[in-house]
Amino acid sequence: MKLSQVLFSQHLGRQFKNHWRIQRHRVIPNTGAEKILKEKGIRVYEYDDIIQDIPELESKIVECHEDLPVEDESYNPMWNPRPCYLYKNHSSLLEGLDQAKRLTNTVEIEEGLPSKFQLLMDKSNPELDEKLVKRCIMSSHVFDATQQKLPKLHNPEKPTWVFPRVYGIVDKRRCRLMCLNLTNLCQMKRHSKNIEPLFLMESQNVSVPLEKDGSLIQLECRADLMLMAKNPLPPIADDDVVRGTIDIPLPDLYPMEPTVSLLKENLYDLQDIFPLQPNTSNASLHTVFFHYNETEVKNLYDLPVTEKQFMGRSLVHTFAVAAAQARHSLKNEDSDLTHPITLQSIHTDGKRFHFAVFQLNTMNLNGGSGIRNIFWHTPVSSIFEECGYKEGRPELVGYNDDVSRNTLAFFMNR
Repeated sequence: MKLSQVLFSQHLGRQFKNHWRIQRHRVIPNTGAEKILKEKGIRVYEYDDIIQDIPELESKIVECHEDLPVEDESYNPMWNPRPCYLYKNHSSLLEGLDQAKRLTNTVEIEEGLPSKFQLLMDKSNPELDEKLVKRCIMSSHVFDATQQKLPKLHNPEKPTWVFPRVYGIVDKRRCRLMCLNLTNLCQMKRHSKNIEPLFLMESQNVSVPLEKDGSLIQLECRADLMLMAKNPLPPIADDDVVRGTIDIPLPDLYPMEPTVSLLKENLYDLQDIFPLQPNTSNASLHTVFFHYNETEVKNLYDLPVTEKQFMGRSLVHTFAVAAAQARHSLKNEDSDLTHPITLQSIHTDGKRFHFAVFQLNTMNLNGGSGIRNIFWHTPVSSIFEECGYKEGRPELVGYNDDVSRNTLAFFMNR
């Protein structure tokens, strides 16, 4: 047996005990201070006399039933006496899609997308190269050279276990690359059909204040990609269908209010924000991409975001962008629109995609005339099952071409 190297180290606990064992027998030396004080007539007390004279303190339990005073913020220039319910880019609704319908006065008249999109999908399906789409997926999820520190990994069964930090492509960059790559492919196909191009705007903030059942609400969201066209999209539902929405009931949330899980604040600034001016050319909304970043979107009660909340976020963001355009272009103030606004939206986290079409018929969220907005959408679908390195090789498993066909159908619509 080979002997290991002798390490001349000391056990700190044993050395501390040994040092205390030796030092405890030390005697306090006589410094002569007591003799000098007595010569000067200064009285010297024994420590026992001082300790005995200390009175005992009585402990009393004080019961306080009054609320703590609230900090007065009325000096703040943004403070308002009337509270406002704020929906921001990181918010998610508690009841998901049902609460979003109730909040935006929106109904569904049929399942899935309108029938016109089925024709566009049939025509555009063979035109989108599957190899190019797969290359876009791999370049967005695997081959990007930017490597940053990813969020910490957690195992609910082992809450105290510390995993090693993982480096890779963060969710914000992954979503951005995926949407831009798909947009470029669809733009080329649109150009090959001699259709006027769509103008791209990136990371535009939108804000619109509204009234709902006596409550003040402000929707603040970010349109990560906005595609603008020269002419607006035509309405999908005609006047007869729009008037028929009066008979369609909204989801019942009793005993909850539609504003549940929204931030109630007195510090706010009501703003109408839309990135374009009314007289700008190519200022008609065509398609909007919304990114779902797991590190940004949170539930108010620290619970994971469900699929219904994912779809509800699509509806609220689409409504906010359409309402902001109606407020700036049509100068509409919480009333029915004479010319409805049609908007297409794609909500994605880079893997899951939610396609929706929204027709804004009214800005009155209280339902005064009974007319409601209309929402068409597809189930949430994934463009792939797995994408990453497997045994040191990049691999894409479970490619779904329905996502690329729906995306191209949105671009071909005019």
